Amino acid sequence: MLARDSAVAVLHPLVLLNISEHATRMAALVRCRKDANNTSISATQAALPPLVLGALLGNQADGGRHEVFLSFELKVEKENGNLDIDSAHFETRLEQLRVIFPNHEFIGWYVASSSHQVSPLMLELHTKLVSINPSALLLVFDASLAGE
Repeated sequence: MLARDSAVAVLHPLVLLNISEHATRMAALVRCRKDANNTSISATQAALPPLVLGALLGNQADGGRHEVFLSFELKVEKENGNLDIDSAHFETRLEQLRVIFPNHEFIGWYVASSSHQVSPLMLELHTKLVSINPSALLLVFDASLAGE
């Protein structure tokens, strides 16, 4: 039996594949840019770009069970030196998926990070996304081990 404040998150395999593919594709782009510019970047930077994030869609049940069925990439825009989620892109993708999957809602977001610590940027973005869903989940995906 779960403790009163515990939650269970069930991730469907497609979500893990989408996140892994997103992180791998972005890492490949970083390596291509490095090769094109003939510049040196660290192995960590080559393995994992700084902003790989996306939305999680699924269902939240009473009792703390969250089922994550779908995910999509979030675009980030830089405005006045601050990073923010492209809300037009987010709303468009969310509406498109709601047409096909009307029972799924935005239940959280993911970020690929080699650190297991929540960074100030993650906290800032989470605060913004909590305005959409007050109990939004944050999934930190460690893709730095992918090449090992």
